[in-house]
Amino acid sequence: MTNKYKNPEPGEVEKYLKDKGFDYFIKGDEIQFPCPHGDCDTNREHPEKKDFHCSINSVTGQYHCVKCGKSGNLTTLKQYFGDTTKSGKKESKRSYASTLRTPDKIAIACHKDMSTNYREYIDYFMGRGLSLVSINTYRLGCLMFDERMWLTIPVYENGVCTHLKLRRPPEDDERDPKYRIYPKGAEAGVFGGDELLKSSSDSVLICGGELDKIIADQMKFGMPAISSTAGEPTFKDAWIDRYLSSRRNVYICFDADETGRKSTESLARKLEEKCPNLSIFKIVIPESLGEKADLTDANLAGMTAEQLLSSAEFICGAKPIDTTLFKEMTTKNLAEVLDLTIKCDYVNKVVIFLAMLSTYTEEDQLNVFLNARSSSGKSYLVQEIAKLFPEVDILDFGRISPTAFYYNSDYMVVGEDGEMYLNLERKILIFYDQMNPQLQVNLRSLLSHDKKKLPIMHTNKGKNGANTAKTFYILGFPSSFFCSAYMKMDEQEQTRAFLLSPEITQEKISAGVDLAQLKMSDRSAYEEMLKKNTERQLLIDRVHHIKSLNIRHINIPEEYKIAERFKGMSTRLEPRAQRDIFHLGSLVKTIALLNAPFRKIVDGDLFATKSDVDQAFELWTYLNRSQKYGISPQVLDFYEGVILPACKEKLRADKTLGITLKKLNLYSIQTIGSVLNLNFCRDQYLPVLEASGLISCEKNPDNHREMLIIPLELQAEQSQNDEENVKEEEDGMAEEKE
Repeated sequence: MTNKYKNPEPGEVEKYLKDKGFDYFIKGDEIQFPCPHGDCDTNREHPEKKDFHCSINSVTGQYHCVKCGKSGNLTTLKQYFGDTTKSGKKESKRSYASTLRTPDKIAIACHKDMSTNYREYIDYFMGRGLSLVSINTYRLGCLMFDERMWLTIPVYENGVCTHLKLRRPPEDDERDPKYRIYPKGAEAGVFGGDELLKSSSDSVLICGGELDKIIADQMKFGMPAISSTAGEPTFKDAWIDRYLSSRRNVYICFDADETGRKSTESLARKLEEKCPNLSIFKIVIPESLGEKADLTDANLAGMTAEQLLSSAEFICGAKPIDTTLFKEMTTKNLAEVLDLTIKCDYVNKVVIFLAMLSTYTEEDQLNVFLNARSSSGKSYLVQEIAKLFPEVDILDFGRISPTAFYYNSDYMVVGEDGEMYLNLERKILIFYDQMNPQLQVNLRSLLSHDKKKLPIMHTNKGKNGANTAKTFYILGFPSSFFCSAYMKMDEQEQTRAFLLSPEITQEKISAGVDLAQLKMSDRSAYEEMLKKNTERQLLIDRVHHIKSLNIRHINIPEEYKIAERFKGMSTRLEPRAQRDIFHLGSLVKTIALLNAPFRKIVDGDLFATKSDVDQAFELWTYLNRSQKYGISPQVLDFYEGVILPACKEKLRADKTLGITLKKLNLYSIQTIGSVLNLNFCRDQYLPVLEASGLISCEKNPDNHREMLIIPLELQAEQSQNDEENVKEEEDGMAEEKE
């Protein structure tokens, strides 16, 4: 009997395996791939090794599995998958899902299959208003499962395809069920959940189905859209906690039928109960589009996102923000509101708030370094002010390595160009502990706003142990806050941020103790007091409103001459002044942003007023006190409050310049009533002050084991006095000779 089987064309075997989504490994003419007939290659001990049991010859097309013994050729393999019949006619009647193992691989294969063999379903999707870009982005496809064809919609969680939502194709619209989930037993999820978690939007749109969610993205509602893969009536409590609890506005857009109306009411009640902070709106699909119309129908009818949002009805939850309650706010007004939870620290709390607010600008974000001794309130300051900002905008870290920071997948996105981006745009970064020195070095370009799309190249170890270079990009500028008890700072960090230190006055400490007593006596009553404080709630609403404005740029009219005023504050300009003028400008801009409801806005650009400029200069007068030396205020306070007066007193007493640490401690005990930590002073304060040019540390000529601390300004004064005395003596001697 003659064998009618013909050998495959060159490359045909590999192409077929690739089109089917198989993993494979080429060894000469043999191509190893997972056995298609059973579980021969499931749960392998070493899945990273491509040591599959089945192999096919690329020349003859013959295949054989050494584990189960099944064999055949390329034609019979195609017949097994339903790609050809014995007559050679193309037909797809068999699911190959069971051979591909993972939902992600199945999703890719289904998408390829639709694009190659079932283009009529692409036409169906496009007829429902979906663009070809959306079809490819969401990997829509088709799958033969349980002897029926289904349309497939992959669902991702944490970047991994967990299951596929199956939908009846149009020719089966009268059959039940309309939807299924594959694989069987997979839990329902939130379609679009990953996108929402990576977004800092205050608002969320909940759609009735997956295709509606994709349509919403195309319509550009200005907010992330999601849907439940279990249908409109199901939205789990765990999903509310994970995806919605930190948002402000939720818009529900379900189908216009009875099920949609009941599901809207049920979900709204659940959201109101679990998240009292949410304002819940209903988007109504016009009845004229049909009693079962949905968002897809509204889009096909030519309706825009703006039209639908303008007709949205507030149905329950927190009242929408009423901007008519806002008033013009000065920095002093701001400090009064912040005083509710932060006593004293006027400049610190105002600057930290403004710096966090600066995150809602295009490129004027501010950085703050809080350097002070332990237990002085650095973290408390930042934490309390952060509570006034949307939780989704806060990224806070304890201790983190450079690698861990860059691999923060929660905010890693894939751009349209296929590149990986760590999206930090309009985010607030908080580091509660001294960061890894290398991370601090790596972030310099980000802190100085060198590029909005900043390339980062680092090395990865491959499976074979070899290092490979990898590039991704940091996108956008965050506002950044660094809390540290370490006083030594590199000059490159000093010039990129405002340097602050919490106050440690008796008044502040006493007020802090009283506040702690209030919290400890009845925490619930304390929290309730904060919620009922009208001015605090208005400030929170103000922040949300300012965020929603999406201000692009803030302009400072040239007539206010801030550069001229800035230069007039110094007798001599240092190189860092070129960066400080931008810091001052950002202060002006954030004060203007605080009053955005009362400022001129043209095409997304906001304009500052003279009042904003004057208030910024008031803050700068204090900030510049330590900024010009590049040291924290606490270090400068130690110099001006302890070292300088102690040395002056000693100079008056014994006419000698310089003081030892022991005598400095004695002076502090006698005059201030405070005992110095000598080791901390020696290791932290003195090196910083010496590097700034305020003091010199020299060996005590009377005891080489001790060190003399000499303020350079006193040394300069003494030198000048000595010169004047010498000149007077010389003049006197000259007069005597005459």
